[in-house]
Amino acid sequence: MVTLRRLAAADLHAILTIQQASPEAAPWPDAEWQVFFVPGEVSGSARLPVGHCAWVAETDGATVGFLAALFSGEEMEILNLAVLPAARRAGVASSLLEAALAVARSSGGKRAFLEVRASNAGAIAFYERHGFLPAGRRTAYYAAPVEDALVLSLAL
Repeated sequence: MVTLRRLAAADLHAILTIQQASPEAAPWPDAEWQVFFVPGEVSGSARLPVGHCAWVAETDGATVGFLAALFSGEEMEILNLAVLPAARRAGVASSLLEAALAVARSSGGKRAFLEVRASNAGAIAFYERHGFLPAGRRTAYYAAPVEDALVLSLAL
């Protein structure tokens, strides 16, 4: 069974371990995660969280995945999503994504976006199964190796 909860500072080591085991995830340094340890605010009447928000997924008490997002206006951007290889294909990523989308929808969000490496066919298929559609391309967006990003979008 997968349990989801908001990311806490105590999760940093587990998150970095998941990143290291997931070369397709954005390789953020420790410092980049600090913005997620400050709770997001709620914006005026729309009630959409403002700023950075992240969740972790646990199975049997172990952190096995995470999703980081940015809320701004009526939009949500999925910034980073990864699951430990041993926990993949068990619905963990879907649970994380569905939870983030549910927060955006219930808060008045209108659209979700994300970038994905153009060569990451598995991730593209995953997001398409969840209703995301191609919305653009960012040339040479990724480094190491340099690669284009596909921009995917979902109307909420």
